[in-house]
Amino acid sequence: MVVAVESVIQQPIPEGRVRQKVSSRGKYVSVNIGPVQVVSSEQVQAVYNAMRRDDRMKYFL
Repeated sequence: MVVAVESVIQQPIPEGRVRQKVSSRGKYVSVNIGPVQVVSSEQVQAVYNAMRRDDRMKYFL
């Protein structure tokens, strides 16, 4: 997910802005990224689309 976001915003995301949490049974990982700065609504949509293309993502909120 981090690479997907970085590819759109064209800058690295600092480690402190990425949080991961493994589910209680270890089957899923929740990834929180941000805050990040985007410059347009089109860029926001591009971030969402890049993340959705990753087959590992099961749910998108």
